[in-house]
Parts: sequence; C-alpha cells; structure tokens
Amino acid sequence: MARAGLSGWTLPALSDPANARHADGSVVVSLVSHAIVFNAGGAFRIFDLLPPGSVYFELAGHNGAAFVLPCGCALVAAR
Repeated sequence: MARAGLSGWTLPALSDPANARHADGSVVVSLVSHAIVFNAGGAFRIFDLLPPGSVYFELAGHNGAAFVLPCGCALVAAR
C-alpha cells in the first residue's frame, strides 16, 4: 500500500483466513466499503463496494504486470 501512496490504510494480513483466495494466487481482502484484489505478481485494484461500484485505485505489479481480475471473482466493479 505504501508503494501506492496509501500507507494510511490499515489492512489485515494477506494470510488472514477471512481473505478469499483464487486459483491464480490472487487474494481478495474485504474492508468495510472497499475490496482489494491483489494479484500474485504484485498488481492490485481497489474496488468501491458502494453504488455504483467503481474502481477506486489500480497499480501495476512487478515489471509493469497489469492487474487481472481472477476468474470467478464476483465483484460488482469487475466491468
């Protein structure tokens, strides 16, 4: 989060059992009004869960790897 200038955000550990895990290695961290999807390559996207469910922030991963929504990830803002 510090890499994105969001060091003020407090998150549970990626290893927290409450986080959803996907076959591609992505992890979904659910917060009160946001969800953050971290790809295995370091890219991540923050979704606003309140209507209209827009993308709040996105950052590429290692070597510029683009964010990819994991298959089966049913976030409203996946469009």
